[in-house]
Amino acid sequence: MDGYSMMLLLGAFCWIVSSSGESRNSTVNTVIFGVSVVALVFLRLFKVL
Repeated sequence: MDGYSMMLLLGAFCWIVSSSGESRNSTVNTVIFGVSVVALVFLRLFKVL
């Protein structure tokens, strides 16, 4: 998987979370998005290493 596919999956995940009833709490979405970005960065680092 390349970075583009991972970003698409990240976007789909965030869309599912935001449409599951948590959209009224933007803080929850922000935290989940931040965790997802950190996980994406770690995956990229492990792929390089």
